[in-house]
Amino acid sequence: EQITTGLQKYGDLVLVESHPGCSKVAAIKLLLQDEIGAHYDAVKVIDVVPGQLGQSGFTVAQMIIRTIEQVCDRPSGSLGQSLNQTLADLENAFAILEQSGKRILLGFENLHLGEKAYRQEPITVLEVYRCLSKAPISVVATTHCGAIRSPLFYDHRVTIEPTEQIDMKQLREEVALLGSLSSLHERILKVVSTCNQPVHLFEVCQLLEKEDDQTVIFEPKVERGLWDLRPLLKMYREKRIIEGIEENARIWKAFSPMLSQALSGDV
Repeated sequence: EQITTGLQKYGDLVLVESHPGCSKVAAIKLLLQDEIGAHYDAVKVIDVVPGQLGQSGFTVAQMIIRTIEQVCDRPSGSLGQSLNQTLADLENAFAILEQSGKRILLGFENLHLGEKAYRQEPITVLEVYRCLSKAPISVVATTHCGAIRSPLFYDHRVTIEPTEQIDMKQLREEVALLGSLSSLHERILKVVSTCNQPVHLFEVCQLLEKEDDQTVIFEPKVERGLWDLRPLLKMYREKRIIEGIEENARIWKAFSPMLSQALSGDV
């Protein structure tokens, strides 16, 4: 319902955030339903997958340009095919689309995976998404909570809260991906997910030291690790007394009890 409300104004960007395994894919499937698609001249969905063309900013930009050519009855390739002129070609195509009065709906599945360049291309999927903030195109993009550090443009943000029905396969894949960043990331995940209460940075450091008193713990590295693991964690501010001083500290906890099961391999 929040997504359809966000799409009521043509040209708006709807950003759907969730934690791994929390069925954000339903947001993209919604776009393909007749009651949504019937309001548009074209509906396209981009599945951003590392190492595949869906992660190619140039390919995604060209797909958008070809779609505009199609709905505006322009010859294929007439609005540009140059890698070096991609952003300029997009802006020109957007102007033509606006003049035509045609309507396009785009879906981006796993937008956060488009942050890195595909095979050293000069443009990323995330940059293409940012261009759409000033385009006459409606967009629904899904991403993991906290997975994109840089500012994101959107008109409406929808957050899907975790439920008991979590896709454990997806969750384990994300745990394996983020936990493999370093042994420190793996240890942080373990101590935070198995702790009985939410913890602040210094408490995480203390837990790590308790687990292995032979390893020197550097707070800046632990803090960076917590931010890297943000898709699997919840973070909020809370007043805490830390070393005798009241601080508005960042508090961290596992986004779901299922995280510890994913770490241990339990069903």
